[in-house]
Parts: sequence; structure tokens; C-alpha cells
Amino acid sequence: MTAKARFTQADVQRLVKGIRSAGATIGRLEVEPSGKLVAFFGTQGGRKASLADPSTWDWDDDDV
Repeated sequence: MTAKARFTQADVQRLVKGIRSAGATIGRLEVEPSGKLVAFFGTQGGRKASLADPSTWDWDDDDV
């Protein structure tokens, strides 16, 4: 038997929608083992993150 999901796609969509409606830019999203969603704002390594472009989602440790 598998464990119940700790978060749903709808949870992520609500988070992203709220951030965008506030006029903020999402730098990255993290999911903690507890299921807690954590959003980081802005840019990473001088690059603007884009939800539409997954290539902007991954950064080297040097960029953080």
C-alpha cells in the first residue's frame, strides 16, 4: 500500500497563482519531506526563473 500524497497538484497551482497575482516572480519551488511547499522569489545566478521554461529550474550549487 502506498502512502497518501502529502500535497496535490491543486496545492501547487494555488501557491503559484497566489504568487503570480501578487506580482512576484518565482525563483524556485521546493517540497519538504513533510509535504510543506516552499517558494523562493526572484532570480538565481542572475537568471530569471520561468515556470514555462524548465531549463531555468535547475541551478548549480555555485548559483545559490
